[in-house]
Amino acid sequence: MAIETAETLLTTQEAAEKLGVGDRRIRSLVSQHLLNAVKEGDRLYITNESVRRLNHVDRKRGRTFSPRIAFASLYMISGESVNWLSASEKYQLKKRLTTLNATDLVSLCRNRARLCSMWCRESRLEKVTQEIRLSAGTGELAAEFNLTETSDVEGYLLESDLQRIVEQAKLRSDFQPANVRLHVSSYIPNGSGNMPIGVCSADLADSLDVRECGAGFDKLTQLLSRFQSDNKGKDSR
Repeated sequence: MAIETAETLLTTQEAAEKLGVGDRRIRSLVSQHLLNAVKEGDRLYITNESVRRLNHVDRKRGRTFSPRIAFASLYMISGESVNWLSASEKYQLKKRLTTLNATDLVSLCRNRARLCSMWCRESRLEKVTQEIRLSAGTGELAAEFNLTETSDVEGYLLESDLQRIVEQAKLRSDFQPANVRLHVSSYIPNGSGNMPIGVCSADLADSLDVRECGAGFDKLTQLLSRFQSDNKGKDSR
């Protein structure tokens, strides 16, 4: 039976049953920071929220964009430069974007990064924010979506930087509640500052929180509508 603490915890067997995998796979997902776990003696318990989140992502099927094309899509509808694409790629992507709705786009862009949720001491949160591209509704970005600003941090970093940041900020995946969400990718466009509004919107649209999810989808719908209106009938070569 699930153990009730500040958050619902599951045994590894219960988590495995919910995800349709074996116990060894659950432990592997924990080691990759894709599931959050709490240790109690020799036993490992998995947070129900992280199981729900992974299950939510895994249920989405179909082909997806590569990270570089996914980011290009979200940058393009934000009115940002996509100078890492060739002229031909830009043309094809613009054509594709004029046919998509927000649900399509979120699904196609879902493999742009993997999400790692961790706990960080409040005094070290600033160190994390300095090392990543902030996204979703972090800090001042919350106002863009009419969300309440919190101290939680969410943003992007390269796969090659994850371990360094985990060690420097002493991030923990076995403490709750998680207040840092890292989108870890093999490719992130060059740049600094907050992620474009399209990326932030897609992150929120993937949230398990109903209000965040709705805010993300609403903003993506607005961005796509404007983009499609601006490019209607145009030859973008």
